[in-house]
Amino acid sequence: MMDIDFKTIGMPNNIIGTTINNIVTVMVKENYEDPGEENVDYGDNFVFSHPFNTFEEAFDRCDEVAYGLGFHLVKAKYHMEKSPPYKIVKCDRHGPYNSKAKDPLKPQRKSKTKKFMCPFSLRMIKKGEGVWVVVPKCGVHNHKFGKFLEGHRRRAKFTEEQKELIKQYRQSHVKPGMVRHAFTLGYALIENEGKEGYNWVLRRLESLLEPGVRPTVIVTDHERGLLAALPGVFRTSHHFLCLFHVYTAIEARATNMERNGNFGKALAHGAWKKVVEAKTFDECTMEWNELRKKYCCHPALISYLELTWWHKIHMFGKCFTNLVLHFGNTTTSRVESAHAQLKMWLGSAELTLDSIWKRADVMLHGQHIEIRKTLEDSISKTVVTNMYYGNIFSMLSGRVSATAIEAMLVEYNRGTDLGYYLEENCGCTLWTTHKLLCACRLHTVFHEGKRIHPDDLHVFWSRLAYTDSGHRRFAIMM
Repeated sequence: MMDIDFKTIGMPNNIIGTTINNIVTVMVKENYEDPGEENVDYGDNFVFSHPFNTFEEAFDRCDEVAYGLGFHLVKAKYHMEKSPPYKIVKCDRHGPYNSKAKDPLKPQRKSKTKKFMCPFSLRMIKKGEGVWVVVPKCGVHNHKFGKFLEGHRRRAKFTEEQKELIKQYRQSHVKPGMVRHAFTLGYALIENEGKEGYNWVLRRLESLLEPGVRPTVIVTDHERGLLAALPGVFRTSHHFLCLFHVYTAIEARATNMERNGNFGKALAHGAWKKVVEAKTFDECTMEWNELRKKYCCHPALISYLELTWWHKIHMFGKCFTNLVLHFGNTTTSRVESAHAQLKMWLGSAELTLDSIWKRADVMLHGQHIEIRKTLEDSISKTVVTNMYYGNIFSMLSGRVSATAIEAMLVEYNRGTDLGYYLEENCGCTLWTTHKLLCACRLHTVFHEGKRIHPDDLHVFWSRLAYTDSGHRRFAIMM
């Protein structure tokens, strides 16, 4: 058994996870602090003691300063016919969003914009031939600055180091885009996949967490060694079984028993799916009894389902998982993807430890760049809403994840469809599992003429951190 230090990086979801198959992948999210403050005058940062030879030189210097603060500049207006001639440069979040919605009182398709009516602007004046002077016109912003600007078009060009990364990807037959969907903290090599090996991995993972921090949920496949090791380390965490693995295993077993692929598919995604998706335990039990009646001519199959899965229904049935905060993580597909990419990246099972470390380090570096871009995009882009929703989302734009706002827009529309039956049929699942306002809460806010504040949501959606202000709850995928 070899001890490998973990390398910390970030990811856009509040998740720590592991891929288990002799090589263990652990995934975690980077703390995101909001840099910059609103309504603070930053004009003094753009006062220079010397003129510039050209407008481009002046613009590039100002953009470097802006980048250091956490925003970008764009060329807005030219007034070369004036005396003296000048050009206006603004924050890239200036200007209004021009909606193309035909009816502002109806729900609209998903739409995002970075426009935030930011008033910041600079005037670059041409004092003479080869003499350009920068004069701050308004140094105030009305939005938080970005922390990670890798995704911006002016910063998106490949560096020489990144070009070398892409070259190495191609040599290993790995497309650069294939590393964008799983974000890895580090890897651990284990000697075996028994309880002892997994216990070591879990203890190493535990050592990365702050004292008192424990995952709310741990999602795994049906690996017996891992199942045996978990209670001894994370005994207070809820343990979910990956839904994808459950459906796949049942379909495969039923297909093998009856030698009929359609039979297996019909069982797994028909009668068994009704058991899994039942909203209450009484409904779940009823669907289970219906399944047993329907397939009573297949006693071996019923026995398999009962002994292997039914007694574990609390680990994947929605009537149980919908009572736990898990941020939508009920499968290990993200980690399975990371594991497959790692195998492809390594290229061979016969590598020395230093070779594995070097290749893994290169892969992590490429992922880190993508993580920063994803984090910034999620916060900086404003989800556009219209009059149909009133002003309830107006305080969230640019302050919480766009994914959170979009989820609540869908939930609000669901509440509208429920009409008079909203209170009794809401279910409040979005609130319980994601700590986002559910349909009944959203409509209460709307009818009271209030607005949703970022503090009304889980800190996960605004700061992308799992240890801020006592909110120490997150999900693990293994």
